[in-house]
Amino acid sequence: MKVPSAAKRLRNSRRLLVWAALCHLWLAVGVMAAAALAAPAYGGSQDMPLQLEVHINGQPTGLIGGFSEAGGRLASTPAELDELGLLVPEAMRSKPLVALDELPGLTHRYDRAGQVLYVAVDDRGRRRHRIDAIAGRSAAGSVESGTGAVLNYALVGTIADDDLRSFDLNKAASTATLAAQFDARLFTPQGALETSAIARSADPTNDGEPIVRLDTAWTSENPDTLIRWRFGDTVSGSLPWTRSIRLGGVQVQRSFELRPDLVVAPLPGFNGSAAVPSTVEIYVDNVKTFSRNVPAGPFSIANLPILSGAGTARIVVRDASGRETSTEQAFFASASLLAPGLYDYSLETGVARRSFGTSSADYDDAPLVSGSARYGFSDALTLAVHGEAGAGLLNAGIGATTALGIYGVLSGAVAFSHGGNLSHAGEASFSASGATVFAAFETELFGLSLAVQSRRATAGYLDLAAVTAEQTSSTAGLTGALAATQARTRTGSSSPQRALDILTLGLPIAATGGSLNAGFIAATSADGTRQRIATLGYGQRLTESMSAYASGFHDVVDGGLGVFAGLSIALGGGHQTAFGVSRDDRGTSVTADYSKSSSLQPGSVGWRASIARGASERTSAELSWTADVARVEAAVSSLPGTTYGQLVVTGAVAAVGDGVFLTNRIDDAFAVVDAGSPDVAVLHENRPVGCTGRDGPLLVTGLRSNQSNKLAIDPLTLPLDVEPPEASRQIVPARRGGVVVAICGRAPGPAAIVVMHSPSGAPLPVGSEARLGDGAEAAVVGHDGEVYLRGLSADNIVVVTLPDGTSCRAAFAFGASDSVQARIEGVTCR
Repeated sequence: MKVPSAAKRLRNSRRLLVWAALCHLWLAVGVMAAAALAAPAYGGSQDMPLQLEVHINGQPTGLIGGFSEAGGRLASTPAELDELGLLVPEAMRSKPLVALDELPGLTHRYDRAGQVLYVAVDDRGRRRHRIDAIAGRSAAGSVESGTGAVLNYALVGTIADDDLRSFDLNKAASTATLAAQFDARLFTPQGALETSAIARSADPTNDGEPIVRLDTAWTSENPDTLIRWRFGDTVSGSLPWTRSIRLGGVQVQRSFELRPDLVVAPLPGFNGSAAVPSTVEIYVDNVKTFSRNVPAGPFSIANLPILSGAGTARIVVRDASGRETSTEQAFFASASLLAPGLYDYSLETGVARRSFGTSSADYDDAPLVSGSARYGFSDALTLAVHGEAGAGLLNAGIGATTALGIYGVLSGAVAFSHGGNLSHAGEASFSASGATVFAAFETELFGLSLAVQSRRATAGYLDLAAVTAEQTSSTAGLTGALAATQARTRTGSSSPQRALDILTLGLPIAATGGSLNAGFIAATSADGTRQRIATLGYGQRLTESMSAYASGFHDVVDGGLGVFAGLSIALGGGHQTAFGVSRDDRGTSVTADYSKSSSLQPGSVGWRASIARGASERTSAELSWTADVARVEAAVSSLPGTTYGQLVVTGAVAAVGDGVFLTNRIDDAFAVVDAGSPDVAVLHENRPVGCTGRDGPLLVTGLRSNQSNKLAIDPLTLPLDVEPPEASRQIVPARRGGVVVAICGRAPGPAAIVVMHSPSGAPLPVGSEARLGDGAEAAVVGHDGEVYLRGLSADNIVVVTLPDGTSCRAAFAFGASDSVQARIEGVTCR
């Protein structure tokens, strides 16, 4: 056998080593490829899960974040990063995991020993902490309504005589007039039936009906859906550029009045940033309106409760050490805008009503339909539409209201009509077509408030208010078709105005603390009549109790001019005196009066004495008194050659629950509080409103409908033998409805103070627990062995558990006592 040489063996060894290295290399490549193919994508189940404490910009967040580590990279889900306050770009939100080094502007350091993640990022990479300033406001509770009826009344008597110096009561009585106004409603949990009427005595100057019905309708409201249905007499809904009409029929509305807690207008918001956890305060025109703690990082405060108008907000960020930063931001808010996504509407159908107040049932025979709607498209844009049809007329329009940033709100609308019939100067016009445009702008800049609106209409533009207006054309002497045609025409005075421009201006005068206001109205009616009136006024507070005013007007068309000036002085206690001077086309007049204001609280008395001399001669005196069951007002006035006297009595009768109540006028919601005992003090929003009557109930008026009202009784005014009930009740009464609220204490049954002692005669220890029978409520023994026990019978056994855990028993008899508080002495517990 030939032995290879050493060199050849070396060459063979090298070949083997090379082949072995190549095999190992291919094997490693194969293993890596197989692992790559077999392993899940980055962020899969093979990644190492971590739970890390997170610090951002050197501040601990107090949060533990869930992360995955693979290949030395940390990643987390978009939702987890959101909770940590890190902003994930929109393009990455669909990924199951987002690596931290993919987030723009973010750097991080992972402390493995401490399991802490340190993140550094600027505000652009952080999610804003959003605060809703009105969050937590919700409906006050379920709306309640009982079943009952209310009749409001106003009785008016007037007497007149030609001459005060020779006043003749018999002669004056012959010219006396009596009138009454009634407003009645029957309310149930399902809705309310309401009607109103006016009655008057015979008057030679008045040939109308002696009793005139005003409105009659059934109304049903649902605060959950914000829907209000009305069947009967109603007034159509309108927009700033449309006109309403009275009609009899059906109306459905979306009414935000049913939920006063809702914020329907877009409110301003403010942004800022806090380096460390801080307190944010917002001052609007130097009045603090908001305060809240915020974490470190950028924040956004939405829906700051500002009613309307322009102003400047100062945002103050104050940290725990007292350091603060302050920024200012201008804003403009308007109630004419709707918040995004909100909408309201009003839809009506029926027949037009005319001669309201003089005729009970003057309805047209032509059916009509009307509708208006608004929708909040965005914070800065609200859209509106309106349509109506009837009496041969079609009318439709569209409008919009938009916010111009901090510079104001601009509104505009356009509407078109076709058809209808109208008479101008006795000439009938049929099948007219026309259009109207409307524009308005409101703003507040540098303290100056400005509102401008303008409307233009072509000669042929009509609306339902025009084509359904009351007939004034005479048909006397006309017959047949001509009379019928003339009776169907309407007067041109009811047509929309051809032009209407209104300008109002308000400016506070910082140097004096006064305020200046001005206005101008320019109108052109359908028949070409022009009106141009300018007004100017100034008010100035001189002292805490004294103020002055001056105003004037000028009729540009007729040349009329009027100037007024006055001084008002508050004397305290509701007393006030005023002096004034005026000059117009009739001459100069000087007035003076002294008055004391009255309230609606029972027992309140008010009066007023007034005198005028010069171009206007008048002397008058008034007196008012508010009683528990009605309000009485009397007045006498003397003018040259005539003396008037008037007496007015207003009040209401309410029937609800088991009682009938005489009270002052009830315009909205009310409650009957039943305390179960007489002479118990009742409180509304912690304000005393009266005491319960002989049978226990008290009628409380002036409640806020569809809002929470707190009613309570003063437990100190309860009889000694009655246990205090719950401290108060929160109720949400329906609009113009009544609720019976029972806040009654209960009689404890036979009860007495029992004085107990041990067999040695020592009082039982303080804190011992005494029970009458199994399962009875424990009564605590007080000083001198006294314990108050309820539910006593003729023969009683009490078990007492002493503080050391031992027990004893005692037996005693109880008899009826005339004393309010019975007392039993000398009971031994063995």
